[in-house]
Amino acid sequence: MITNRFIFLILSLIFSFSINAKEMVIQTTASYKLETFIYSNNSTYSIYKGEGSLTNNLGDYRHIRCMGPIEKKSNFLKLDHICEYINQNNEKMWHRVNREGNQGADAGVGKGVIFDATGKYC
Repeated sequence: MITNRFIFLILSLIFSFSINAKEMVIQTTASYKLETFIYSNNSTYSIYKGEGSLTNNLGDYRHIRCMGPIEKKSNFLKLDHICEYINQNNEKMWHRVNREGNQGADAGVGKGVIFDATGKYC
């Protein structure tokens, strides 16, 4: 009996808090430049530089710059990019994106880490 009351109390507390969730719609635009060396075995080494903007329906907007190397050997891909985001209040965030592995099987699989920030992103 005490256990049932305890469970009821916990569930009542959990569901008594109102949830304030908003839908976020993000729009992005970007352009990039890729400078590439092609080796005799068709492996490549490229430097990626991209720039763009991000806006959302909550009133935020950001300028985005990314750069880093891309290495391709047969089906193997390795990239290590850093992106800088600057919002409308000049607050910044830096994000590192790493991906390494089989180009076909691991499409889109990688790691992203925010490693430095200012303002509200801290």
